[in-house]
Amino acid sequence: MYKFINKIHKKVDMKSWGRLYIIPTKPGLLFSVLFIVVLILGILYSNNLVLILTFIIFSILLLSMFITHINLEQLSLNSFKLSNGYAQEILSGKFTILNETQRVRHKFSITFISEDEEFEYFCSSDSNYKLIEIQTHSNGRNRGIYKCYKIRLSTTYPLGLFYCWTYFKVNQDICVYPKMKNQIELSLNQKVDLEESKVKDEFGSQEFTENRKHLQGEALNKVNWRLFAKYNELFVKEFKDPIANIYLLDFDNINLEAEERLEQLSYWINKLNSKNEYWILKLKNFKSKVGTGPSHFETCMKELSHFKV
Repeated sequence: MYKFINKIHKKVDMKSWGRLYIIPTKPGLLFSVLFIVVLILGILYSNNLVLILTFIIFSILLLSMFITHINLEQLSLNSFKLSNGYAQEILSGKFTILNETQRVRHKFSITFISEDEEFEYFCSSDSNYKLIEIQTHSNGRNRGIYKCYKIRLSTTYPLGLFYCWTYFKVNQDICVYPKMKNQIELSLNQKVDLEESKVKDEFGSQEFTENRKHLQGEALNKVNWRLFAKYNELFVKEFKDPIANIYLLDFDNINLEAEERLEQLSYWINKLNSKNEYWILKLKNFKSKVGTGPSHFETCMKELSHFKV
């Protein structure tokens, strides 16, 4: 059914983002067939009880369609945040839906749609608040980076006879990291000499942290002259203590199958990052700088995610 829905959407003008669409579900079609059969029987046999039953069935269909439609009416996407996750594990997300009326809203689902994949986030919300905050989850996916370009907000409430949906335009990447699997322990042989890793700068083997404003009376040997030329102010380079250990995580030096190597690297990076250790990630067409922390972690994990085996 989703493929049919997306074909409908491709024919719709971009100005219609947020427009509501509604079609009967399979139970809805069966219920409609039942209505037609009972109506024909009622007319053929001129049976008032059967005609009353026909009226009741039609009323249920009409009322269900109306309630399904108004359950999504005047809703808009206020904000959303998706968390990156690991292959075959549950992905989480947080959505904030703007309710433009005080009408109570009921169960619906949110689906992120990429070029060749759909991430459906299952959620249940009964709320009449202006902003509906939803903590959601999605089933696990394979390793990769999924570029999502639209969100489908949908519902079959109350009876599941009709499916109503609307689209919102977004631009969001979902990064699914390789799952962590430890088969080989990190060894001292994977440590890199400071000279070999080229992390020494002109001030020694200390790690650069930030630029701060120059204080009167300070020496000028650590002034960042590039920033002076740009902003006409003196800035001083700040450094941390020397880096103790650096680990070289080389894809080619792991004696495992290709996908297992990525899983092993994923485990090592998580382990080193949790201990604030420094590492270099080396893949076939990528070599990271020496680093640690959230930014370096995310860069390396993204490279593992879209690595072509």
